Amino acid sequence: MSGLLFKKLCKPFIYKAERRNIRLIFPDAPYNDQWYHRPLEIADIGKKLPTTDIKELTEPTMLYIDMLIEMYNISALLGFSQGGNVVDTYMHIGKNRNRIKCQVVMSSYSFFCADDTTVIVPNTMIVASPEDHIVSIDETRKIPHSVSVEHSKGHKVPTTSSKVRLIVDFLEKHILS
Repeated sequence: MSGLLFKKLCKPFIYKAERRNIRLIFPDAPYNDQWYHRPLEIADIGKKLPTTDIKELTEPTMLYIDMLIEMYNISALLGFSQGGNVVDTYMHIGKNRNRIKCQVVMSSYSFFCADDTTVIVPNTMIVASPEDHIVSIDETRKIPHSVSVEHSKGHKVPTTSSKVRLIVDFLEKHILS
């Protein structure tokens, strides 16, 4: 998904975040609107990948996220679908992950086991829908999290005022603290 399209989907977040002095950036996915240099099959969602496959698949993207964190002094990550997987992956193996205060992962999945205790992930909010037929709510729930938000929109970014407020409140609490 392009950064411009994601920005349009997140318009309600931008409005609320800017009113609280939270700046959101929306980088383009580096591979023709995809985050990884080779496509992921929907059928493979939820299957644990060998560590060597994860590294080969994600390393160029992790370097790109490192650059963005350094360039924009980013302290929180928010991702939807494959972008959510990038956020979760970054928090497991990214070079600058210790600079991230919180993450929001929407309608996404992890390459890592939920019982992986080798990595401590900071404050994590997952956002999922029981109506999501691309990434099941059970897959999203496998991501270790401290807060969970459900919505009824399926595989979409939630835009209702109450859900947007919960997400922006979460970001504000952890970024500005």
